[in-house]
Amino acid sequence: MAWRIVFLLTAGFVYAYAAKPPVTCQRSFSKIGCFKEVNSRPDLALNPMKLEINDRDPSSSKYQGYLIDWKNMEASVHSLACRCASAARSLKMNYFSLRFWGECWVGKTDMGKLVITLRDPKWVSTDCVNSWSFLGVCDHKHEKECVAKAGSGYIYFLDDTSKSEENIDGAYSEWSSYTECSATCGFGLMERERTCTNPAPVGKGKDCSSLGPMSDEKPCNLRECPVNGGISEWTDFGPCSKSCGGGISVRTRSCTNPSPLNGGKNCSESIQESKDCSTDPCPIDGNYGLWNAWGTCSADCGDGFQTRQRECNNPKPQNGGKSCELAGISQESRLCKLKDCPINGGFGSWSEFSPCSKLCGDGIQTRTRKCDQPEPAHGGKDCEGTSVETNMCKIVDCPIDGKYGQWNSWGTCSVNCGTGVQTRQRECNSPKPEYGGKSCELTGFSEDSRTCKIKECPINGKWSEWESFGACTQTCGSALRSRKRSCNNPKPEYGGQTCDGSDIMTESCSFIPCPVNGGLSEWTVFGPCSKSCGGGISVRTRTCTNPSPSNGGKDCSEPTLESKICSSDPCPIDGNFGEWNSWGTCSVDCGTGVQTRQRECNSPKPQYGGKTCDLIGITQEQRECKLKECPINGGFGSWSEFSACSKLCGDGVQTRTRKCDQPEPAYGGKDCVGTTVETNFCKIVDCPIDGSWSEWEPFSECSQSCGSTLKSRKRSCTNPAPQYGGKACEGLDTMTTACPFVPCPVNGGYGQWSSYSSCSKDCGQGTRTRTRQCDSPSPANGGRNCDVFGPSSEQINCYTQCPTQSAIACEAEDLNINCYGRGTIQISAANYGRRADHICTRWPNRWNRNCGNEWNSRNVVTSRCQNQAACSVRAGNEVFGDPCWGIYKYLEVQYYCSG
Repeated sequence: MAWRIVFLLTAGFVYAYAAKPPVTCQRSFSKIGCFKEVNSRPDLALNPMKLEINDRDPSSSKYQGYLIDWKNMEASVHSLACRCASAARSLKMNYFSLRFWGECWVGKTDMGKLVITLRDPKWVSTDCVNSWSFLGVCDHKHEKECVAKAGSGYIYFLDDTSKSEENIDGAYSEWSSYTECSATCGFGLMERERTCTNPAPVGKGKDCSSLGPMSDEKPCNLRECPVNGGISEWTDFGPCSKSCGGGISVRTRSCTNPSPLNGGKNCSESIQESKDCSTDPCPIDGNYGLWNAWGTCSADCGDGFQTRQRECNNPKPQNGGKSCELAGISQESRLCKLKDCPINGGFGSWSEFSPCSKLCGDGIQTRTRKCDQPEPAHGGKDCEGTSVETNMCKIVDCPIDGKYGQWNSWGTCSVNCGTGVQTRQRECNSPKPEYGGKSCELTGFSEDSRTCKIKECPINGKWSEWESFGACTQTCGSALRSRKRSCNNPKPEYGGQTCDGSDIMTESCSFIPCPVNGGLSEWTVFGPCSKSCGGGISVRTRTCTNPSPSNGGKDCSEPTLESKICSSDPCPIDGNFGEWNSWGTCSVDCGTGVQTRQRECNSPKPQYGGKTCDLIGITQEQRECKLKECPINGGFGSWSEFSACSKLCGDGVQTRTRKCDQPEPAYGGKDCVGTTVETNFCKIVDCPIDGSWSEWEPFSECSQSCGSTLKSRKRSCTNPAPQYGGKACEGLDTMTTACPFVPCPVNGGYGQWSSYSSCSKDCGQGTRTRTRQCDSPSPANGGRNCDVFGPSSEQINCYTQCPTQSAIACEAEDLNINCYGRGTIQISAANYGRRADHICTRWPNRWNRNCGNEWNSRNVVTSRCQNQAACSVRAGNEVFGDPCWGIYKYLEVQYYCSG
């Protein structure tokens, strides 16, 4: 069996993958023909085909690991057709196309459209070939598969198994052998496959998808792959080889990106590069000249000082050289005294403040000082200023009882008319109670009220009693009499309503009755319905009173009553509760619980808009119940206030108590758990502590190691320190005494510098030296030598330009430089190219006088010759590159021998 290898290069690593071997199957598809693959075809217009397998391009997402085998196209195309048919069936497609030598496209159409396509010559293509032979067009009748070239497709129709007499479920064939490892180095995989062809599914039989995967793989490990070395980035240029006067800076890179592994190639690039640096002149350090004479004493009396100076001019610092500050000071001072000065008196330190004059609130405390630091002497003045100082003090604030401030304005009246109430307030802030002072509640209330009236309320008028009737208007017949009443019981006031009705009543009267026939009055308005619902009667009447028959007059003959039907709608039936249910179970086993009972609104239910039972009662009620008393565990009540502190100053104690009465234990309940008394530390103020001296410290070192000097010792008022108004320590805190006299050592001092010597080198870098003696003064009495002031000799650099030499070599010749034991080579300049027409004149120089790269040329020559006793450099393009193509060049180097 032939295997193909696919090589892929990824991130510097080479992986090799072996293509899978071709699969075989029993053909369950039929050849249709070779057609052009364009989207305007009738069978593709509504249902375009889609790419499902790609054996042509390993980078495609449809690549399954089967690469076209050009040496065995028959097996390769058959394998593609088998897998394409299986894919089409699993996707419920009914035809597929083999395109571009190794692509599988699947689709679905009906046979009618496909037949139309077959009959139209414009869609037929001849770009399909036999898989067993590339000669000629495809033989459509041969059982072996055909495949299309680019732009066409050979179409196959899946055999219709739905009309078979039986339905056969598909089953897998045996596993193929594992492929060779997919990678010749590094990590790889071995694969094997099986096909759903043992048997292939027939009719409505199931495919093999439920029987497991079609492929299997396992890892395989071979030797590590070779890795070629890769060059890293350049490092930064390193420090210059010289700090001045011209040096070289170098940068490097390494073959570590990656490092060569497993036989991989090493890097071929250069790993070092240099450039000129520090071309500025070298610095010259400065040095001091001679001291000037001592100046005038700074004080007319007492201790003063006088100074002298020297300048940094022997030599001056140049080119960034060091200043003289590192070699010593430019000015020095010494003590001097012309006479003793008058000493004015000076106050000593203040004593500690005395205790505060009051235990609370604002008090005073004082402190004193003496004019003894120093005492006045030599005609000096006494101390100016007070020797006693007073300061305000406060140990604690005194309690301040609260007092009410001014009343606020009266508030709004509680009613808009008539008599109401208005209130005002005041705050306990004049002053507020502070520091334990009493609140204002003991001196009165914080709120006050009074009656108020904005305006009178409106009063509606009411009628008085009727007056007696007056005389009749006639002596016989129909006569009238009247009586009056007044709207003054009470009168309407403040916008109140007047009385309703007439203030005059009139009635008939006669002293001699006259016959009067009866007359009907007007009908009254129909009265209320006799029922509000369910059908009732409404009645209206009239009377024989207009006028009434009298004195033998005739009565009225017309009817005086008339009725009509009203309120014919059904009457609302208000709901009413039925009987209560029995009481439920008590909600608790002990103590007071609740039991409930219910009733329903069904006797009767509310109908025709009748009222619900909510207005006449509740549907559920509760009552307390108790089966037995519950045990009551005791509970502590609130703590009492803390008692007063047991001490007026310093640490004391205060206590508070509580009782087991919230509630008391009952019915077998537990007593309270915990203490009934609680003690707390307290302190009203700290007690005054008088200060006391500590032990004297050891004497200090003498103020000078020689001559007349003093030593002192101290003690502090810290055993204990005065606190909280306690007294300060009495006496001084410092004791001073004289030290034994010891002669002072005399430190040595340098004299003047000698002149500089001649340069130590005739050519190049050398030194000049000068010296000085430790004799101004000489050290005595153990005084220090002059070493602390610097060395007794010093050197400065000197430089004499060495004679510069020139060396020239024509292109393709070697340039040799040799100092012959006179030091090392120092490169001044170099150029590979052409600057003159009379040097190395062999054709073709074309007389070009502006050609070369001095920077690169000097770097190359410096890297090979600098600081060497002798060297050789090839004048050629392979060393310097070609700065001017086609010109005959030469290498010219300027150098000198140093040392």
